[in-house]
Amino acid sequence: MGVWNRVKDFFKSKTDRIVQWFHTKDDRGKQKVMMAGIFLSGLLLFIFGLIAWGIDRGKTGKKAEEPATTEAATVLELPTEEPATEAPKDPKAYTDAELGQAYPALFQNDSRWAEEPYGKETVGKSGSGPTCLAMAILYLTDDTASTPPAVAKFSAEKGHFEEGTGTMGTLFTEGAGNFGLTCEKIDSDEETLKKALDEKAVLITSISNSPFNKEGTDIVVIYGYDSRGFFINDANNSELCGVWSYSQFGDSIHNVFCMKPADGVKRSRDTVFDPAAIPDRTESSSDGE
Repeated sequence: MGVWNRVKDFFKSKTDRIVQWFHTKDDRGKQKVMMAGIFLSGLLLFIFGLIAWGIDRGKTGKKAEEPATTEAATVLELPTEEPATEAPKDPKAYTDAELGQAYPALFQNDSRWAEEPYGKETVGKSGSGPTCLAMAILYLTDDTASTPPAVAKFSAEKGHFEEGTGTMGTLFTEGAGNFGLTCEKIDSDEETLKKALDEKAVLITSISNSPFNKEGTDIVVIYGYDSRGFFINDANNSELCGVWSYSQFGDSIHNVFCMKPADGVKRSRDTVFDPAAIPDRTESSSDGE
C-alpha cells in the first residue's frame, strides 16, 4: 500500500497547483483547463493505480506460493525404504549346539545331508571320509561352509572317490589344502599319535575289522587323549564315539592323516575338553558288543 499512498500524494499536490492557477484565468479558459486537468488526472490516477495493484499482488502471490513449493519438494525427497527381510537359514547349516561343542561331532547319516549325492552313492551310505574331514575343517579353521555334503561334492568332482571302493586317501593328502589345512601321513604307533595330538593336530584314520566296523573298514577322527585312551568320533555311529584304549584298536589302525591349520589360518574354538562329558568305551569288548 505504500506505492498507492505516494501516487495519491503526488496527484493531490498537482491538483492543488492547478486549482491555484485556475483562479488566475478567465471563466471560459478556466473551464477548458479544468476539464482537461480533471480528465488527465483521472487517467493517470487509474494507470498508476493499476501498476501499484499489480506490484502488491505479485509480492503477495510469491510469498503465498513459497511454502507450498517447499512442502512439495520435501514430500518428493522423502526416502523410501524396503522392509528388512531376514535371509532364510540353510537347512544344511550347523546347529548352535554343534558350533558350541569343544569338538564338533558330525554324522554321515544325519537327515540334513544323508540323501545328498556322493558320486553315484549318497553321503549317508559312503560319506564317512568327507564327514570326518568336515569335522576337522570346522574344528581347526572355524569354516562353517564346508559341511559334509559340500566336502563330498568336492571329493567326487576332484576324483577322490571311487565307486565300490569309497573315499581315497588323496582327499586328505591333496584335498586338505583347499580347506585351509595341511596334511601329512604319520606312523600309527601310540606315541606318535600322542605327539601329534600334543601339537593340536586332528587325526583322520581308517580302522579295519575293529569295534568300529567288525567286517570292513571305517574312517574315524581322533582329536585328543587322556590316561584312559584316545578321544574318537565315528562319523558312522554316534554310539561308538568316546574314549577308546589303544589296545582296542591299535592293531587295526592304518593310514593315519595328521591335519593341521595351514600357515596364516587361525581358529577361535576352545581346545579344552571335559573328559567327564566324553563317553568311556574302554570297557567295551574287542568285538564291539
